[in-house]
Amino acid sequence: MHDKRGLLLIVAAAALWGTTGTAQALGPTASDPISVGVARLLVAAPALLMIGLNRPDREGAGSPWPIIVAGAGMAAYQPLFFNAVDQAGVAVGTVVAIGAAPPIAGILEWVTERRPPSLRWWPATALATGGVALIATSRQGVDSDAVGVVLGLGAATAFAVYVVASRRIVGRTDPIYGTSLVFAVAALFSLPLLLIVDISWLGTVGGVLMTLHLGVVATALAYVLFSVGLRTTPAAPAATASLTEPMTATILGVIALSERPETSGWLGIALILAGVGLLTFSRTSVRAAALDGPE
Repeated sequence: MHDKRGLLLIVAAAALWGTTGTAQALGPTASDPISVGVARLLVAAPALLMIGLNRPDREGAGSPWPIIVAGAGMAAYQPLFFNAVDQAGVAVGTVVAIGAAPPIAGILEWVTERRPPSLRWWPATALATGGVALIATSRQGVDSDAVGVVLGLGAATAFAVYVVASRRIVGRTDPIYGTSLVFAVAALFSLPLLLIVDISWLGTVGGVLMTLHLGVVATALAYVLFSVGLRTTPAAPAATASLTEPMTATILGVIALSERPETSGWLGIALILAGVGLLTFSRTSVRAAALDGPE
């Protein structure tokens, strides 16, 4: 049952990530995506450290390199993703950055950990990634830009690096403590961006409320759930389960922003649910993860 519970925690984390777009849409109009990304990291890092440093099992993190690598991956993801969307458009940027992460994570884990993805992971990932593509193209016509696609692949790789490195961290120490160290490193890497972004919107009530939600709920709490789930879930299915993020964003857009996706968008939601369900409720994957265990 541990693998199933871990996957469900990751799905819950992705659902919280999915609130990000709606929070930004309801926040100050002066806020730009990169400054929002930096602000959420600078709020999330201290929140996670307050929790992580009080964990009873905070020893045994081992080599600092996985923490540094995971922190660099998280810090790099923010500007790469938002610039990919800006260059290639929402549709292509989202599909490449979010949809390409699970295959890259599966390959990275295969190469670095000698852990090939399960047979069930391949069709589950194909279903969920196809769902992301349908959701993205239902929101906006497909634009194409070579630079934007490359940036999107960079964002996907950055998130995959974070997931694979974090999998090693949470196998050696308390997952919440390990995640708090990762985000402290990510915040340090992100500090130079404050020199080039406008954060004047943080002086408004709406800006403060949006940043607190993004930093505490959609980042700190979400990554606590993700890290705990990651302890009993290999990186490849974890990355696939995280594709519930755009599904949540679409549903919230309908409820809170009066958006009306096309039929293909609803079909995309169904495909994501099918893919994640194939992973979550597979007896085979549960037994395999239980035998594998954390490293």
